[in-house]
Amino acid sequence: MRNKVALLAIAVGLSLGSRSVLEAPAGTRPAPGAELRGESRPRAGRIPPVSPVWWEAGHAVVCDIAGREVGPAARDAVRALLAIDEDYAEFGPSCYWPDVIRDEPRYRDFVTAHYVNLPPDADGFDAARDCPRTLCAVEAIELFAGRLRDPTLSDADRVVALKFLGHFVGDLHQPLHAGYLADRGGNDVAACIPGDDDTNLHAVWDGFIVNRRLAALGLGWKAYGERLQADIRPVERILWRTLDPRVWANESYALTEDEVYAEVDRGAAEAAGCFGDEFVLRHLETTERRLKQAGYRLAALLDDIFGSA
Repeated sequence: MRNKVALLAIAVGLSLGSRSVLEAPAGTRPAPGAELRGESRPRAGRIPPVSPVWWEAGHAVVCDIAGREVGPAARDAVRALLAIDEDYAEFGPSCYWPDVIRDEPRYRDFVTAHYVNLPPDADGFDAARDCPRTLCAVEAIELFAGRLRDPTLSDADRVVALKFLGHFVGDLHQPLHAGYLADRGGNDVAACIPGDDDTNLHAVWDGFIVNRRLAALGLGWKAYGERLQADIRPVERILWRTLDPRVWANESYALTEDEVYAEVDRGAAEAAGCFGDEFVLRHLETTERRLKQAGYRLAALLDDIFGSA
C-alpha cells in the first residue's frame, strides 16, 4: 500500500505541480454545491439539496460518463426520455433524483434498493441470502433495466426507470453499498473528518473523497466527469465490460473487506478514527476507478437496452 501511495503522490505532483492533491489553485475553489449549481441546473421542480458528495456529485459524474460513452441510439433514447422529464434536463443530475424522493410513500418499496448487505467473510453475493425479503441493489438494476426494455411501458414510466437505473448502478459501485448488515454498510461506524467529528464511515466513503478531490481540482461535476471519462484506457474497457450486477456487487464487497475496513483499523490505531488528506491519497485511485467503472458499465447497459448503432 505504501508503494501505491508513493506512486500516486508522485503522479499528483506531476499533474498539479507543487500543490497538494487537496489544494485547489488560487481563485478556483468552487462554492459548496457548485457541482450541480454552476454547470447545469435542474428544471423548475425538485432542486437537489446543496451537498457536494457521492450521492450528488458522484451520481452526476457516473451518469455524465455514461452519457459520453453510449452509442448514438442510446444517446438519442436518453435525450428523448429526459425531454419529457419535469425536473431534469440532463442525465447527470437526474441520477441523483432517487435520493431526493426516497422518503416519498409511493417510492418506499425502493428504499432498500440502494444497497445490498453481505455477511463478513462471504464468498460473494447470494440472492437467496442477501435479498431474501426486500429489493436490493442487484435486483433493482435488473428490474429497471427490464422496465426500460418494455415497449408497452409509457415514456413517463420509462424516464423514472432510467433515473433509478442510473442511480442504482452508481450506488452499487460505492464499496459500502455492498457492506455488512451488522453496521448497516458503515452507517453505525463512527468516524471523523476535518470540520466534522460526528460522522460515520459510510458518509466518509459517500462524500469525503469526491468532495475533497473536486475542491482540489477546482472542478464541477461535468468537468470532472469529462476528465475521468478521458482517462479510461482501451484495456480497461475490455476488462470492465460485464453487465452482471452480481459481479459489481462482489467487487464492492471485496473492497469493503480488503480496503475499507483495513482503513478503519488503520484510523483507530493512528488517528483515533479521523480521516484527513492522507486518507484521500490512499483511496483516491479506488474511488475514481469505481466512478469510471460505473459510468462505463452504465453506458454499456444502456447500449444493450437501446442498441448501440
